[in-house]
Amino acid sequence: MSIREYSFEVPDSWEDGENTADLLYFYPEDAMLMIGYSEMTQSIGDEIARKEFMDSFGAGMEAFDLVSESEQNVAGQQAYKYKMNISMADQDWKATMVVMDSQGGVVSLLMSTLSNSEKNYDKEFEGILNSLKLESGAVAKGESQSDKADPESVKANIDVRAVPTLDGLMCVFITNNSDCIIDELGVQLNYKNMDGTTIDTDEDWHDMVLPGSTVVSRMDSPESYENYEIQTNIELGTNPKYENHAENVTVNSNQGDKCIIVEITNNSDVVLDEVEYIAVLYQGDNIVTVEYPQDVMDVPVGQTITEKVNTFRDEYDRFEIYLNQAHTFGL
Repeated sequence: MSIREYSFEVPDSWEDGENTADLLYFYPEDAMLMIGYSEMTQSIGDEIARKEFMDSFGAGMEAFDLVSESEQNVAGQQAYKYKMNISMADQDWKATMVVMDSQGGVVSLLMSTLSNSEKNYDKEFEGILNSLKLESGAVAKGESQSDKADPESVKANIDVRAVPTLDGLMCVFITNNSDCIIDELGVQLNYKNMDGTTIDTDEDWHDMVLPGSTVVSRMDSPESYENYEIQTNIELGTNPKYENHAENVTVNSNQGDKCIIVEITNNSDVVLDEVEYIAVLYQGDNIVTVEYPQDVMDVPVGQTITEKVNTFRDEYDRFEIYLNQAHTFGL
């Protein structure tokens, strides 16, 4: 049996209930096991998020008395165990619930036994917890592929292409060809003279770069140089609370009156703390310039924000818009 990325086992004698993809019921005598998935942006390891989850859970009960909270390891993941007395369906129950991170939310296991019953399923519940396993190749929200990745292997799968612009800047295209999120990705350009001496340098960093995505940097360059070298630096697993929702953001754009109109739609289920985009302007095969507008802050769920990129000084025949990030910081 499974729910989301976790597989588990329950005693064969327990009857199945009316189940859905995200809610499973099992019925031993005088008791009920409910295993469910709930969407949640933050990790259950976050104290505030954990309190909000339990407050919401308690509000759904006819009566709720929390007895204790403790931490434990389940399926290699950090989990939280709650002992409580609850009332639901006009009956009183002694209950134990274990909550742990899942992709996009949390998985909870609630073992409830009628308060007036002599039955005790602590041993069986512990056996179910011990049977929980992450399915092959899966990772829970509390970790990522980057937690297990070899940094040098990830670094080898980063493609960086630096293109001089007609106005003396450098447009740098950075593509993450690895299979993990890169928490911090930095690119440094070292400009050289004819002797190979470094005469100037510039760098830029990007947060939470998604697998398969391309981000763009606008970087300075000296008036004259012979060539340049590119250095990349990465950090993995350093931003456990950051989340990039760029895959759930739609960007539409069109030519305006001496400007580019950019429409950013938040299709995710959370308010986006910060959205960063960049415009690359072309004249034929040449890049004219790179326009880097101010970040867009606090984009509501389901809303479209309309932005303007001023281009009245630029002569160009086409443009591209790149979405560098659409973050929640989990602070």
